[in-house]
Amino acid sequence: MTDIKKYLSRQKSIDNLPVLLLFLICLLSKSITAQHFKIGLSAGFNFCQIEGDRLSGYNKKGYELGIFGLYKLREDAFIYISPSFSHYGSKINKEQSNIDYKKPLLSLEAHDINILWAYMVNFGNKKDPNILKTRAHFGIKVHNMISAESTISRVNILLKEEGISFKDIRHIYPSINIGYGLFLKNNLTVDVRLDHAVFNILKVENPDFFRLIPYQVGLNLMYNI
Repeated sequence: MTDIKKYLSRQKSIDNLPVLLLFLICLLSKSITAQHFKIGLSAGFNFCQIEGDRLSGYNKKGYELGIFGLYKLREDAFIYISPSFSHYGSKINKEQSNIDYKKPLLSLEAHDINILWAYMVNFGNKKDPNILKTRAHFGIKVHNMISAESTISRVNILLKEEGISFKDIRHIYPSINIGYGLFLKNNLTVDVRLDHAVFNILKVENPDFFRLIPYQVGLNLMYNI
């Protein structure tokens, strides 16, 4: 009778083993995730220029709002993923002296949803590696333009007409994104960024404009939650 009780007790322990293992795996996974993955919020503004609009200078101010995730590869290196909402374009600066009004000029206002995939490296204090100083990233951002409005100015800024149609612009396009940031705190950074489209986003030939290639210089705040 004692042997039967011992057997049943051993069998019950074996039956509970998968549950215990699953519980331990969940705890371990949660610990690994917390150590290797961070999330946060980002916000910033940008100055945009579009190659091909016949305007010079970063006259169009825009903004970007998003979230981000950092997956740790090693102590100082991360995979950086950031979906965002952006506003950008080009604008005629009335005070600009070198505008040639003999040619048509394009003003564009666009909004897109994008996602940035990048490799990020942190740089710390050589005397104390736990004190972070700066960081840099390099990656590809994929833009999905959801709206765009443009006007064409001829002869002078007062004579405007309907610009390039939204359907004549490539809504999805990639860009190169590089940035360099300064740690204000261990969970707060400010980054200077350059984002440059890889190719012409003008899909249909236009008698006045044959290419539109947007690029931006921006300043972003990133806060780790």
